[in-house]
Amino acid sequence: APDCGYNAGNNLGLQETVTDAVVFLNNDVTANGDWLAPIRQYLRPGVLVGAELNPGHHAPVGNRAFAYLSGWCLAGMTKDIRALGGWDETFEEPAYYGDNDLCWRAKQAGCRFVQLDLPLHHIGNYTTRHVDVTELAQRNYQRFIAKTRGQV
Repeated sequence: APDCGYNAGNNLGLQETVTDAVVFLNNDVTANGDWLAPIRQYLRPGVLVGAELNPGHHAPVGNRAFAYLSGWCLAGMTKDIRALGGWDETFEEPAYYGDNDLCWRAKQAGCRFVQLDLPLHHIGNYTTRHVDVTELAQRNYQRFIAKTRGQV
């Protein structure tokens, strides 16, 4: 599926994964050294690993910020991500707040997050640089808030 979208593409990869761990990495990331070995070192059941832990001020749950790992580089045990149901494909593409959602479900399931200083550079919003995604992001934000309402 060459252009199935971020969340659906991640789920397709998750479905086809035959290894014990899976890494989700955006297409606008460049590497400047070995980034995979450190991730593998920290992966274990109940742990998600990533390159950027956001404080979550832009998507609070209830009235509190919820820290989450950015989806541009996020790894976990395949079994854990599958048990969470993978990425929610109902978020509109380019799937803003999909990482918030996955991390929220992971946190609810008792997972902990590990941020690593990796030799990666994320260009950020590269695939959407020519598109105004303000309304779409707002709809996805509202979806995320609705999903987490009452779960604080």
